[in-house]
Amino acid sequence: FKLIDAELSKLHEQANAKVKRGTYGDNKPAVVATLRTKTMAYELLGVVAEQDIAVLYDGESSKGTPVLVKVCRSPANNDLMKAEADLLAKLPADLDPKHTAYFPNLLDSFEVQNGKTKVRANVFTAIPGAVSLADVRTAYPKGIDVKDAAWMWNRLLEAAHLLHVQGFVHANITPDRFMVVPDTHQGFLTDFCYARKSGQTAKAISPAWKPVYPSELTAKKTLDFSTDLFMISHVMNHLLGAKPGSTSVPAGTPVAIAGLLRSCWLQVFRHGQFSKS
Repeated sequence: FKLIDAELSKLHEQANAKVKRGTYGDNKPAVVATLRTKTMAYELLGVVAEQDIAVLYDGESSKGTPVLVKVCRSPANNDLMKAEADLLAKLPADLDPKHTAYFPNLLDSFEVQNGKTKVRANVFTAIPGAVSLADVRTAYPKGIDVKDAAWMWNRLLEAAHLLHVQGFVHANITPDRFMVVPDTHQGFLTDFCYARKSGQTAKAISPAWKPVYPSELTAKKTLDFSTDLFMISHVMNHLLGAKPGSTSVPAGTPVAIAGLLRSCWLQVFRHGQFSKS
């Protein structure tokens, strides 16, 4: 009954908010908040996901365009949100137009008043039908068929490669940070707050996914492109049915794919430290 009471309280609050705004009975989602810039307003319609440093909201711009709004939790992390915006604002100019779909389309980035402080908000084009690989795994608790995982893996590798060509390491590739559209087989990488140039050290990690991070990230050693490869392989192993961070490949996985996954977790393989003996 506690869950029912909580849901009723939430609906009651939303109804009151609509009454105050004069929109009660319009059959549209309740507006949680409105963020304004000098040229645009964004209505937040509900929480999509809660990440380490930000909360993601479904939203709508004053032009009526569906958007995804990412709002920083604390001003202490405004620099990470700005770093994401700076990278995504620059990236399309360095990519072939056909490759921009592998990354979120940044529409706006600004700071908003939050009590006595300001927090940064990044606004993206909403992609209908997009779900994270974490959502896919939740929907299929025993894992998905390797044939279905193959196209998702290809999209993830392609997105990482395009980022690497620009000299960046994502450094935070977890199941909730790669989105796919099952109907169209589109895939795109998200959350570039922790991205670094190859050779730099990590800024932070996501505590919820600590088991999938390589040692160079948790030990704050320098990163390279193999860092992302390590995490991608763990993401795919999890999608196939393994627990996060497990190096046991699920039974029934084709031998070639199982071998590829395991090789990506070997420190000597990833950093080219093979002995000549």
